[in-house]
Amino acid sequence: MKANHYLAEFLARIGVKHVYQLSGGMIAPLLDAVGEHPALRLIDIVHEQSGGFAADTEARLTNVPGVAMGTSGPGALNLATAMATSFYDSVPMIYIGGQVQSYLQVNGKATRQSGLQECPFGAVAAPICKAVFQPGSGKDVPDMLGEAYKTAMSGRPGPVLIDFPFDCQIAETDAESVRDPDPIAPDTPNPETIAACADMLRTAERPILLAGGGVRATGREAVRSLSRDMGLPMVTTISALDAADPTADTSLGLCGVYGTRRGNLALSEADAVLCIGSRLDHGVIGADPAGFTRRRSVFRVDIDEGEAGARHIKAEVAHADAGAFAAALHDSLSEAQFVLPDPWRQRLRALRDEVSDTAERRHGDSIDPNRFLAALGQASSAAGSYCIDAGQHTWHSAQSLRLKPDQRYVSSTGLWAMGCGLPAAIGAALITKRPAVVIAGDAAVQLNIQEAAIVARERLPVKVVILDNSGHGMVRQFQDEFLDSRHHGTEPQPPDLNAVFAAYGFAERTVANDQDVADALDWLWATPEAPAVLRVMISAKDHVSPSVPFGRQLRDMKPAAQEGQVVTQP
Repeated sequence: MKANHYLAEFLARIGVKHVYQLSGGMIAPLLDAVGEHPALRLIDIVHEQSGGFAADTEARLTNVPGVAMGTSGPGALNLATAMATSFYDSVPMIYIGGQVQSYLQVNGKATRQSGLQECPFGAVAAPICKAVFQPGSGKDVPDMLGEAYKTAMSGRPGPVLIDFPFDCQIAETDAESVRDPDPIAPDTPNPETIAACADMLRTAERPILLAGGGVRATGREAVRSLSRDMGLPMVTTISALDAADPTADTSLGLCGVYGTRRGNLALSEADAVLCIGSRLDHGVIGADPAGFTRRRSVFRVDIDEGEAGARHIKAEVAHADAGAFAAALHDSLSEAQFVLPDPWRQRLRALRDEVSDTAERRHGDSIDPNRFLAALGQASSAAGSYCIDAGQHTWHSAQSLRLKPDQRYVSSTGLWAMGCGLPAAIGAALITKRPAVVIAGDAAVQLNIQEAAIVARERLPVKVVILDNSGHGMVRQFQDEFLDSRHHGTEPQPPDLNAVFAAYGFAERTVANDQDVADALDWLWATPEAPAVLRVMISAKDHVSPSVPFGRQLRDMKPAAQEGQVVTQP
């Protein structure tokens, strides 16, 4: 069996459905094998970076490695931004870069390049993936693919790169059939560790669960059940927004520097924090780790042993799979008949009932982004996922978008790469067969706007919502706060975005005042299966609010409080 056919069959065996690519000579044999395989489908995209984002989204939603390919040189290099996104967000991916023939490569010679489009992409990619594999012959391919899959999926998941020379793609493997990869067993928690964590929660007066992106792969349902069944209040990082059960009283929303007021107050007032799958970086706890752990116990669960001592956070640390840990802790607390202390329950009820996350502003008649996104969530029951681009709108949506229990939230949260939203929606719509909503700014949406052609070609149910504040809002907010509102480089002049999307076959509409929002949302969902773009005009003065000033604790949000809210700590 030739290596290209072995690769195609191997991908099908591990559950891959789509392979995203932009064609090139040095991946032509791979394209042929994948394109001819009955269980695989090649998705032609316009830019390799977009293919990486789309495949990354499939992996997030299925926990099956996503696959994206680029030809040698510029094609492979264009995968780098998506690869870094997968690496920092712990997404299992198989990136494949075509490479010139083995005998044409420089291989240490004193010359920059030998083969056309030759580039040592493996060396470029090494710091932003878990491992780089390059076969020396076709015979290396079977073992290499098994090891690549194991590396991507085991421990803390992440991307791997196969730097695939052209001659190796068409070489014989000497294998008569494809070997299934070995099953990957989760890292199970120590029973003594589970008992210690359960004891911390049982003896606390104000316990809370903080869930991070590490719960996404194996722990989403287990963490949700732990919070809901035990009555354990839960806040999340932006990476884990869809891990919480939005219908449960225990769900308190986003925490962090741009978290909701109720989420940050609840986390600040807790005396025991169980953190599952979060790095607890300064975006989550503020820039004072010592202050965060002062006056409270912290118990961290992380699959990555390298995170154990990071950021000087004083905490008990358990090295275990998030899902396995949450399930075992659920059983332990159930057996002990865990009950949340009543004063803490009452305080949390007051935060839920009296602290609004859509009433931070008191200005004018312009559309408020937080109130709009809350309305969008109510109107979008048909959506299967929200794909959020990078910018101010990321935090507006994380604060106020109300997910349904079966909806997913996808964003580039570690690298925070602009241009990820539309390609992500392509991957989400293809793999879930449900509408995907893109939330993007007028600047971010332009980075990969060319992928609207793929939405139209594939007839995908993608709804693009553009929060248009006439520029790069997040950087402009920084300029307002620290640079005397000198807006250099943050107020570009975009084209008529409605006209651009209309040229690709999207229905289009603009809404500019509150009175028309309900009608605009009805229009957006009148035909759920059709691509559409809704441009929402918001004020350039609308900063993300509340926020935590650098170096301060989460409770020290600005503005300090809303009139009439219950914000006094017990």
